[in-house]
Amino acid sequence: MTGSSPSTEHVAEPERIEFQNTIEGVLTVGLKSEMSGPLKEKLKAAGLDMNKPLLPGYPPSQVFKWIAIAASHIFPGDSTDEGVRKLGMKSVTGLQETMLGKALKGALMIIGTRRSLHRAQRAFRSNNNYTEVTLAELSPTCMNLTLNHVNGYPTFYQGVFAGACELIGAKNCTVEILEKSLHGATYQVRWDA
Repeated sequence: MTGSSPSTEHVAEPERIEFQNTIEGVLTVGLKSEMSGPLKEKLKAAGLDMNKPLLPGYPPSQVFKWIAIAASHIFPGDSTDEGVRKLGMKSVTGLQETMLGKALKGALMIIGTRRSLHRAQRAFRSNNNYTEVTLAELSPTCMNLTLNHVNGYPTFYQGVFAGACELIGAKNCTVEILEKSLHGATYQVRWDA
């Protein structure tokens, strides 16, 4: 009997998918008042018909293309990074308008900012099948969160974290991008106790 050698075959990485609720949260609910005919036409030309039912999932490259289109339409005077950051924040604060968002806000306010941020992994997994969150607690009011994929738009997630802090009721919250890598980014979230 001969010894077995380690396999040199590569295991295929599963296809990365953004779930339907990402589109709903960012574009349908987050931009409900801004979803005009011209924006719908721009999105349709890029492959998303807002007048048709959404598919269960989309490739992240498509979703973030649509996010960039929406950001440039809603915030025409801002850079792409700033517009995308504002849209990330708006997508979370727009959640407050839904029944689920109102219930979620109440629960998160009860458990507080620190414990809410500890649940970031779970929150991201409800939107896609690929985001991994690594959390480093530096103090009771300061955490670093590293995302393995930011789809070329680290400022979108900067806005998401800022919007989440606002939703939770964190006082004087700041979200800084500490580091950008090929695919991911690290953010530092600080707030007052």
